[in-house]
Amino acid sequence: MSSDEAVTRLIHVASFARVEDTTPRVSTVTWEELTRRLSRHKVWKDRNGELWSPTEYKPGTTRLAENVLALDAFVLDM
Repeated sequence: MSSDEAVTRLIHVASFARVEDTTPRVSTVTWEELTRRLSRHKVWKDRNGELWSPTEYKPGTTRLAENVLALDAFVLDM
């Protein structure tokens, strides 16, 4: 994959309002957009804030491993 292809490749992003939210809000973004989004962050008083995953889920399903079609990136939370 060329560097141009890597920059324009679309990444699936599933967003959740809080930890208990199991219904993904799905979007696709470029690496550039994902980088921009991840360059801003919020500090939460507890660990029940918004979360995301670079995951493509089967349409109309919930956040379960059996519903994952693809994982588009490897993410570490440090």
